[in-house]
Amino acid sequence: MPTLTLDSLYVHDAADPDDFLTFDYSTSTEANVVDAVVQRMANGRLRAISRPGLSRPITFTCLFPTRADTDALREWTGTTVMVRDQRHRVVWGVFRQLDVVETLHRDEPQSLSFTLEPVTFDEEV
Repeated sequence: MPTLTLDSLYVHDAADPDDFLTFDYSTSTEANVVDAVVQRMANGRLRAISRPGLSRPITFTCLFPTRADTDALREWTGTTVMVRDQRHRVVWGVFRQLDVVETLHRDEPQSLSFTLEPVTFDEEV
């Protein structure tokens, strides 16, 4: 049985699967987030009010991206993308912010990072 070994982070445009970018990445951080707030009630007590469900945003940090790839990823900010990583996760989601670190002695960016917020997405074959 063939196996797939990924050594990069693949980011695909959901509207066009042939349009993809690859990045070397150093870290990914997954968080477990519950939609909850703490409110003070009339008697002064604090109560947690939450909604069912759990969100798992993933932050990816990519090292030494090219300027062209950084600009292309910047164009996808706010659109649905699919990300495949070295752990063989396939995550459909949206990132609302792209953080790019630049240094003075380098023409290309030092690193970039984005937080992918997963969305429900159906693939049709």
